[in-house]
Amino acid sequence: MNEERSGILLVTQDAELIRNVESSLNAEFSISHISSITEAYAKIAFSLPILIICETDLNGENGFDFCASIRKGVKTKLIPFIFISSSSKIDDRIKAIQQGADAYLVRPLNIHELNAYIRSKISQFNEFYELSVTDELTRLYNRREFLKKFSTEIEMNPEKVISLSIIDLDFFKQVNDVHGHQTGDLVLMEFANIMKKHSGPDVIPTRFGGEEFVILFLGISSYEAKVRTDHIREDFHAIKFHSTSNRTFHVSFSAGISEYPTLGSNISILLSRADQALYSAKKDGRSRTYIFNPVMARNDRFWEYLKKSKGFFLDKYHADSVTKLPFLPAALELISSDYLVSSIGCIVLKIKTLIDIKKHFGTTNYDYCIENLKFIITKSCEHHFASDTYISVSDIFDYEFIILFPSIIDFSLNFEKCRALYNDIVQDIAAKSENYPLFLSYSSSVIYYDKNDPRKILSDISNIRQDIIPLDSKSEIFNSQIFSLYAKICNNEDVSDFFRIDHFIHIKNNNSSFLTINLYDSKCSFISLSMLLISVIKTESDLASFLSALVKIIPQNEVAPLIIPYIDTINFRVFCDITSRITGTLPIRISINESLLDDAFIAVLNEVSMIMPETVGFAIDNCYVGNNILNIITLADFKLVIFSDFSIKDIHYFKERIKILNGLKVFLEQIDIPVCVRNICTEEEFQIISDLSIEYAAGPYITKTC
Repeated sequence: MNEERSGILLVTQDAELIRNVESSLNAEFSISHISSITEAYAKIAFSLPILIICETDLNGENGFDFCASIRKGVKTKLIPFIFISSSSKIDDRIKAIQQGADAYLVRPLNIHELNAYIRSKISQFNEFYELSVTDELTRLYNRREFLKKFSTEIEMNPEKVISLSIIDLDFFKQVNDVHGHQTGDLVLMEFANIMKKHSGPDVIPTRFGGEEFVILFLGISSYEAKVRTDHIREDFHAIKFHSTSNRTFHVSFSAGISEYPTLGSNISILLSRADQALYSAKKDGRSRTYIFNPVMARNDRFWEYLKKSKGFFLDKYHADSVTKLPFLPAALELISSDYLVSSIGCIVLKIKTLIDIKKHFGTTNYDYCIENLKFIITKSCEHHFASDTYISVSDIFDYEFIILFPSIIDFSLNFEKCRALYNDIVQDIAAKSENYPLFLSYSSSVIYYDKNDPRKILSDISNIRQDIIPLDSKSEIFNSQIFSLYAKICNNEDVSDFFRIDHFIHIKNNNSSFLTINLYDSKCSFISLSMLLISVIKTESDLASFLSALVKIIPQNEVAPLIIPYIDTINFRVFCDITSRITGTLPIRISINESLLDDAFIAVLNEVSMIMPETVGFAIDNCYVGNNILNIITLADFKLVIFSDFSIKDIHYFKERIKILNGLKVFLEQIDIPVCVRNICTEEEFQIISDLSIEYAAGPYITKTC
């Protein structure tokens, strides 16, 4: 199984040695020879030998150092190494052993002795290599070697088609339970023998563990891989097994197949999708092979999320359904269970949105913001305050968080220190939520805890709520920018200084693919074009003025589509007509907020799309995960789906959300609708987008790094 290795490497200038080795071993091994250790390093970098024969000294180059470096290499440390030397000094022999040599032969050489060493060491190496890359029971490749072979293959040819079949023996646990583990091992070995008969240079079987196997099909499509997998199952199912009690039985298997690169860009995605196909095959009755398709994605977190029941106001624990936080009385009940509490530090954090997120972007996106903010609050409290912290919700209309710090110490005796601590916490929260369209206000104080007078505790918290103060000037920045922009538009002035024209960067190869527009001020990087237009575009005249000013700052030879968000204060037909007329030959994507896309709107959209020029296409904007998206994409010809800004914010903190969004991306990918995101503000967000293989992204962070 060491077909990747090139043969024996001779590092010598001794022509007689080269002739002797070649004449006696050429029939069994390929032999290459080079005259310097420097050349040897270069050759080994591209092709690993199965054995190295080297002089101890080559024109000043040290063979001992060469051997030592070979033993340190991860890929080279097991290669047999034989020294040839003119020195018979015991010190040199000892040094050769210390550096890891397998033999030290002194001139004059006995060629028969050298050949015996070569054959013996290669045989030992092959045996050890086989053990290191194969499964002990089946002698198939092990999981580690499989992953290495896949990686090597796509590095050599990233465009090559590779199919992957995950196989799981049906009811194998029953085989072990009924017929015994010894019989079970015989079944596994026989199955491995069948797979070996069907293997070859382009078909590589692997044992992943237990009764699960994977076959790598190099240069073979998923459909051909399915045919070959089914042939293996037919041969295997024909075998009649006998148990120790002389009972006979047959064994079948189920399989799932995915294909690189069409069904996944890396091994993790391919294995996941093949596993989903396998799950579907098991669910549909076993003894069958399925190729992954989007319907099978119902088995991942995306589909589980869609079908689960979410509490409308309260979850099953009677907490707030969005944040999962208890309401204030419930938090106080938890605190009251500790009779040692003397005082309670209290922060009231009130949340208001700079725009009506619920109206313009949907309740789900508002929920994303609040869920993210709850996480930020939790992390900030943990960072600044080591003791117990209780975070609760008192008002879900505008979301008011009450943060409580119960203590056996009377905080009121050191009120100023507490106030400084609470201020540090809220400033940290403000900094971490800078890129959210939320306006924060707060107040803080310390209250005396009297378990015999709970109403007094509530009254004290109520008094703290009355002293609320703004936490930042975000709303002033937002409003001043909007009014300045509005004035410029109304006066038909140049607005180029207000905008940053970005490309949706193609993450994989950095090719520009789509244009997007964000407000230039980095302090308000959360304000994308759609948020601005909601505030300033009220009439058809406003729209025409804005677009006329906009096209002046976009290169006329730009081939990347410009994304223009539809604003529902204007009739959709009129909006499309004005946009296509003013933008002329510029490629355009009119993005439509998902919350607007009901059946009636889609009917109008389909009518309008028939009369639009080829340069105009339509996109789903503000896409979040919901059942509605599955219906929408089947009813109209969308060219693009833009994930909601709100769902991507700080996504690296939310493993479940990552899985859910990846499921939606997989679904859209299978029906050839590209996915993109904008307003990427942090390196962590960008990294997750890259890991999810979402190819198009834009925003302040990407602008700085690309």
